[in-house]
This record gives sequence, structure tokens and C-alpha cells, in this order.
Amino acid sequence: MSDKKKIERFYLDEFFKILDETAEDVKKGESPDFIVKLRHLTIGLEVTEFHSDLKGEKERPRRAVEEAWASLQEVIMEKIVNYKKLEDTNGTLFFKKLELPPTREYKDFVIELVQLSLEMIKANREEISPRSNYPLLNKYLNKFHLKKVGCYITWEWNYNAASIGLTESELVDTIQPKLVKAKSYIRKDIDGLWLLIVSGLRLSQTMPVHLSNKLLSYKKLDYLLSQSIYEKVYIYQYMIGVIYEWPNWVKIGKEQLYPTIQEGQFNR
Repeated sequence: MSDKKKIERFYLDEFFKILDETAEDVKKGESPDFIVKLRHLTIGLEVTEFHSDLKGEKERPRRAVEEAWASLQEVIMEKIVNYKKLEDTNGTLFFKKLELPPTREYKDFVIELVQLSLEMIKANREEISPRSNYPLLNKYLNKFHLKKVGCYITWEWNYNAASIGLTESELVDTIQPKLVKAKSYIRKDIDGLWLLIVSGLRLSQTMPVHLSNKLLSYKKLDYLLSQSIYEKVYIYQYMIGVIYEWPNWVKIGKEQLYPTIQEGQFNR
């Protein structure tokens, strides 16, 4: 089973737990992704992951910008462990835009960041807006926040989950390929067809909490789904353990923090 299919199966199993359903049998496929025996019914189930279409300054997809941040973050953390004064600190970088320095500037960017951090600790300052004497920091950052926290913690940036919203067009773009694909399905021996949209682990996949009213306002989305052959459509917010079921976008589950999927978990 491919890593993609393993991840889909993981989400599917967690989805059924919240739905309080026990699948008697689950078989992987391609059209649809899974065939599920459920309450004496045979359900064809398509799985797709949601991603925000928010882009960076150079029209790079949000996912690509996140990967660039993960790379820069690693360089930052490798550098600060060499400075005793930066032990047990938490730094937050407030970028001006969804734009990060290119790889060739990482070294100089981090050198400036460390120097500024040491100056802030010496001056007992927790927040500062970098001036022109730090040209790279000044170019990319609005401000930088640093404080002692008493334990090791990874430094972060300001483009966290709270900065991501949800638009109707994003959901339409997510489901459109599945609507087209579903038209070609051979429905023989399938009692129903469901679509599961997963809001997963990446920040670009994050949706706001309390979606009911927002989803009910999406008339185009509702029309497209009503014209499709899907009997049920689900939006599954994995990180908070909540499901919204169409028609009527009924909420299932109560918000709580779910564990992240460990790196390499699906390579075993």
C-alpha cells in the first residue's frame, strides 16, 4: 500500500471513530478510493485532502512556502543551540508577507537573527522591529519577539493556523475533480457514494473552527453537491476531531486537540 493510501486509510479509520460507526470491511481501490461495508450497505468512499490556495508574494502555493519555512526553521535551530544565552528561549518571527529569504540568504539571515537576539537579551527587550543595520531582517520581518520560557522550544513564525480562513472557491476547487471523476464510476454493487474532505496536519490545510454558518452560506457549493451522485459529503477537521456532514452541514463531534501523525509512521 502506498504512503498516500496509508494516510488516507488512517484518516478514514479516525473519521469512523468520530462518526461512531464500525466498518465491517474496508477495501482499497482507485475508483472510488475505498469500498466500505457499513451497516449491511456497500459504500464507495472517495477521499481528498483540502489545501488553502493562499499564495506567497511570488505566487508560490502556501504549501511550498511552508516547506521553505521548515527548512529555514531547521537552520535557525541548528544555530541557536550553540549560544548558551539563547537556551530556553522562544522566538517568533513576524514576516511582512508570505515571502521568505531564498536559500542562498539563509546563512546571513540567521547570523543577523542571532546577533539581534543576543542584543535583545542584553537590553532585556522582548520585541523589536529590525532596523536597517540588519538589512535582511529589515527586508523580511515586521518584528521579532523573543522571551525566556524555561525549556527548549522550537522558534516559530507568524503565519500559523489562525491566519488561514476558508473560502467557497477553495472548497469548490477541492471537490471539482472528484465530481468529474464520480461521473465515470460504475455503480454496480455499490449502495451509495460518499466524499470525505480531510483538513489535515499542514497549516495550509487548516480551516477555522465553527464552520456551520459559513458552510450553509455557500450556495454554489451546495448546488454542485446536490447535482452530483454523492449521497453524503463530509468535511473532517482531523486536528480538532470535528466532522461536518452534508446535506445541511450537520456538525458531529466536539472540538479537542488530536495528536499529529509522526514522521515516518506510514513507512513501517
